[in-house]
Amino acid sequence: MQEGVSIIICCYNSEKRICETLSHIAAQEFRANAEVLLVDNACSDRTVSLATQHWQKLSTPFPLHILYEEKPGLSYARKRGISAAIYDMILFCDDDNHLAPDYLYTGYHFMKEHPAVGACGGYSYPVFEASAPAWIKPFLEAYAIGPENIPEGEILPPRTPWGAGLWMPAVFLKELLHKNIQSRLADRTGKSLSSGGDSELCYLAREAGYTWYYLPALRFGHVVPAERMNRSYLRSLYRKFGEAEARIARYYNPAAQRPQNFNIKRYLYKERFILKLLSWLYPGEKYFAGELNRIRIFGYYSEWIKLYEDSAH
Repeated sequence: MQEGVSIIICCYNSEKRICETLSHIAAQEFRANAEVLLVDNACSDRTVSLATQHWQKLSTPFPLHILYEEKPGLSYARKRGISAAIYDMILFCDDDNHLAPDYLYTGYHFMKEHPAVGACGGYSYPVFEASAPAWIKPFLEAYAIGPENIPEGEILPPRTPWGAGLWMPAVFLKELLHKNIQSRLADRTGKSLSSGGDSELCYLAREAGYTWYYLPALRFGHVVPAERMNRSYLRSLYRKFGEAEARIARYYNPAAQRPQNFNIKRYLYKERFILKLLSWLYPGEKYFAGELNRIRIFGYYSEWIKLYEDSAH
């Protein structure tokens, strides 16, 4: 495998944001081998044509390759990119990530110097599409912004590196494809908020003996769309967070067991009414944080009992 960076950008109807993302990649100070693999995950807009035209205007030192993955879903798009990558390091760049000019240089040299690291993430700052409401600040980490107040160094579960701007060794990812390991966690499909595919890659790397690392010198802007800055979006997102946590606990943390002396079905029955009432009350910031935590726990136990019942059949 050649030394260099394969930058994988998975796109689903990304015409509004892909050009800015490519501009930041073109501005990189990295002059070693690199390629951009843009995966068209069944786009129905002008993502591919705009990306191709914009890249030609940028006069970049490395090529852009367009790949097509007809099966919808971020996990499938990632696999398509991994299979085509020719370089020894892979960078997963979301279609709304604005990489700092030294992102490739800093990340690539760090990964080469630390072969035990299987997943390395950096610090993201928000790029708001519209004026952000004051109440949203405590919840920015849900948008993969930050992390705040965390020192550089190894990351330990349950925190995982962001999937956005994530560095991983290609030899590990290609080995997963070779073994045909099937994903146990759902990932983004179209407008679905299912999540966890990036966390699963990190846990699989950990199972293979790699470590996780947070390198704050890696900085990038992460777009926060205007239509996502509302309470309804966060409620849906936290439900999916809880479901993903249940699957991680089920498949990647054998110590996680069913809580003792706890009737999950009765809990879920009662929580449905409480959460519906809370959403109607439209609480303030202080109480909204508590509501989101209840939603996450509700999602966790809903998914947990589903997995438990499926395994019993």
